[in-house]
Amino acid sequence: MSNQANVDFIVADARRIPLRQGSMNFIIALSLLEHIPRWSKVIEEVSRILDKGLIIIQLPNLYFIIEPHTKFPLLAYLPKSIRHRATQINNYDDLQFDCTLSNVTASIIKTKVLKLLGIYAYWHTGYKNAPTSLLRKILPPPSYFIIALKL
Repeated sequence: MSNQANVDFIVADARRIPLRQGSMNFIIALSLLEHIPRWSKVIEEVSRILDKGLIIIQLPNLYFIIEPHTKFPLLAYLPKSIRHRATQINNYDDLQFDCTLSNVTASIIKTKVLKLLGIYAYWHTGYKNAPTSLLRKILPPPSYFIIALKL
């Protein structure tokens, strides 16, 4: 008996997944959408390749008091030029601040083929590796899990 799984890996742009329509029945996207320009195209593509099945999308809260990728305070509320510079310094210049919980759920509903089943918040344990003791004491931002079904 072999302990090795027979798994194929595909590396592709999530906005153009090289799979047949209706070929998947379970899709997970963890911390993905906020890094993809025109992330709504990913929702469209997922609805295309999903047969009858489930999609789970996880999103961080980019609008939390401390942005979870860069640990920069109030980053989402700064003018776009300053925000862009701050994310470049931290090597996160691809963050899409329009990738919010409400925008993603609206995009799912807009497909008219995905049914929103629920939204769940997950609170992380803290910034244990944060550079200052103040940051270590701040409650970390939640991640949101969006679950949708294609019937």
